[in-house]
Amino acid sequence: MNNWFTRKPAPVKKTPLDHFLDFLDEYEESGNDKQIYAMSIWGLFDSFGKIFGTLKMYQVADDAKKKKYITTMANRAIELLESEEKNSDIISACYRSIVNYLTAIEGKDLSSMEGRLQQASAELFDMVAYGGKRMTEIGQMEQAASDFLSNRKVEDGFRIGGISLDKHPDSPMELLELAQKLAPVIAQRVRYDQDFYWFLIEQYDRLHGQSEYFDGLLSQVGLQEIEYAGMRSEDSYVKKPNPGVTFFQKEIVPPLSTVVDKEGVVYASIVIFVSFCEIYKKNVTEVRRKYATHYHNNCVSQSSFDSADRWVKVLDSI
Repeated sequence: MNNWFTRKPAPVKKTPLDHFLDFLDEYEESGNDKQIYAMSIWGLFDSFGKIFGTLKMYQVADDAKKKKYITTMANRAIELLESEEKNSDIISACYRSIVNYLTAIEGKDLSSMEGRLQQASAELFDMVAYGGKRMTEIGQMEQAASDFLSNRKVEDGFRIGGISLDKHPDSPMELLELAQKLAPVIAQRVRYDQDFYWFLIEQYDRLHGQSEYFDGLLSQVGLQEIEYAGMRSEDSYVKKPNPGVTFFQKEIVPPLSTVVDKEGVVYASIVIFVSFCEIYKKNVTEVRRKYATHYHNNCVSQSSFDSADRWVKVLDSI
């Protein structure tokens, strides 16, 4: 006799549309990685457009051509999952999402979509638009980077942060390579959580507010205003200058000033700082969570609930 009260229901098999909606939820909850999703989706749709044109043209395309495209996308998604490339998990999810979306719209009238499919399509197109916007902005940033770095003053050897180079960086790629070399040198100066945290928030505040363009670069770090605004180690309970900030001011900024103008110094400093935060992203996350929790609890104990709520938002963003 069947026990209808205890027997587990059969698992519900998800449709391609269900999987695609799960991907959209993943995207919405991705925080600082949102632009990576959006730019990846934009790139995939840009390639899709070159192959098929529009979605309607895809629907009426030769079945063999569509099958080959879907198979290629699915295989690439698997390859990315097994690779160690940066952000390969995100890019793999984007490949799978395209496969699921195209499967979901197969045989559907795109001019009269309704319900969940209409919602999914609208959100997808918003993501593609955002990804295209970010790609344009990044292209403009790269051009600006080249402009800043090309305004150089000398051609001799270059020494910065204790590192000797044959020449100073004169392209965005060379600056990124320098930033990667400097990151562990800076990390040696901020080995303890307190020093690391105060370097993070104070250096961010020192670089913030120079221009909208520069703030856009800094925003990749993800700090919120309550974390960094006006923060200076020597004026806090620490009572002394931060060793990382001091190193940056004395060993990094002066050499940069000999080869680029003031704006170039700011740009290069931000690239070096943001690269440091990216390379030590795990440490950044850990100290932000540790101190945000501490400050939140202090605010609650002092009945400063508005400030406590702001720290909750920091914790939610991490």
